Amino acid sequence: MAKKLCLAALALVILSLFFPWHHVEIGSLKVTQGIFVGDETKPDAYLIILAPVFLAALLGGLLGLKRFGRGLGITVTIFSIIGGLLLFMIQDAMAEKGGSSSMGAYFGILAVFLTLAGGLIGTVKPEPKKA
Repeated sequence: MAKKLCLAALALVILSLFFPWHHVEIGSLKVTQGIFVGDETKPDAYLIILAPVFLAALLGGLLGLKRFGRGLGITVTIFSIIGGLLLFMIQDAMAEKGGSSSMGAYFGILAVFLTLAGGLIGTVKPEPKKA
């Protein structure tokens, strides 16, 4: 179950790269910000924010295919919490500027929750070792 959640989160993180993240209105100018889409693209900042979530989903999805143990569950949980904090900090900063979230941000937030759920499931109920 945990590895399937992490694989779904990995797909959502990759999908969020191709959707706009924020819409900001500055006077009469409307600016759409995203990673690979939008009027003003800043891929470096958003990729840094998504890096911990991407790493958590990648670790949980690929290493978890063999065995999703307690150590991997704790690692995925820690990285998803760090990524979630970074993601919510950028959401708060954009809300202060008068911006509104868009589809890419919602996919990123959903990916955080899926990796967090996968990490917690892997921590609480790890897969048994195969003999």
